[in-house]
Amino acid sequence: MRIKLFVTAVLLFISFALALADVVFADSRIGYNATTTSCPMVENTQININFNSRQTDLTQIKSLMDDKLKEAEALANKAGIDKFELQSMNYNIYANNSGGCNCSNEANKNSVYQLNGNMSFIVEPSEKAIDFMVLLNEKGYTSGLNVNKYRRCN
Repeated sequence: MRIKLFVTAVLLFISFALALADVVFADSRIGYNATTTSCPMVENTQININFNSRQTDLTQIKSLMDDKLKEAEALANKAGIDKFELQSMNYNIYANNSGGCNCSNEANKNSVYQLNGNMSFIVEPSEKAIDFMVLLNEKGYTSGLNVNKYRRCN
């Protein structure tokens, strides 16, 4: 019985000590409270563009992606974007097989690959990102805008 009481007391003491440590060190983990205004706001603006294309020659896909990147960069310059940094670029290629159809339509014979591409950019200033997005949409791209603001306290 005494051992059980002793173990219970030790476990209660450890639980209390851990809870107290959590309260004492909570401020150091958080850094600053939400009302602190001495920490600067950091803003990240990201533009994503998506596009689709039908291809007959797979050897041309690298140059097609390079052309899309150059076109996006030119549109960013036109919109007044100062910082234009490629974050990621990817593409998927699918065989556009119609189940062995010997279709007589020449367009169906020659368009045998579907290309889906995506590029993601960090842009600044964020105030010009919407202008950039409008230009992308006018060129036929599907685009998305993500603005993330947070307070950075070191």
